[in-house]
Amino acid sequence: MHPLGAVEIVINPKDYNEGDIVRAICSAGKLVSDSGDEATINAVAELKDYTYAIGGTDTVFYEWSCDNMPGDIVDAYRNEVYTRHSLGYQYVDEDEYGYTYRIIRPTGPSHGNGMLRFVFAWESNDKPYAYDIVSFLTC
Repeated sequence: MHPLGAVEIVINPKDYNEGDIVRAICSAGKLVSDSGDEATINAVAELKDYTYAIGGTDTVFYEWSCDNMPGDIVDAYRNEVYTRHSLGYQYVDEDEYGYTYRIIRPTGPSHGNGMLRFVFAWESNDKPYAYDIVSFLTC
């Protein structure tokens, strides 16, 4: 089973200046937060005959709720983390149109490839699973 459409938008924070704002928005309809999942945020809306959703990284959870990220060097005896991996962007806000992120300079080595990713998915409302599939794919 797959939705009618899905797109992943990838942004390299290194192409922007520190402090720049990046917004992932939908210009029509009103998104309602669907709470996302572990380390993600997503919102869903209906527009005419379609249900659509957008999702991104919850940097607050991702950076501060994880004890250690893969690749961190940990001194188990002292319970200290020597390298704190981080992302090159920071979640700022969400509204009925989408999400706002601020480009930052990581305080440690980048985690993974450090790209800012958004997923956008849509499905026809004539499918009984429209809400569930777009919500699942974006969180």
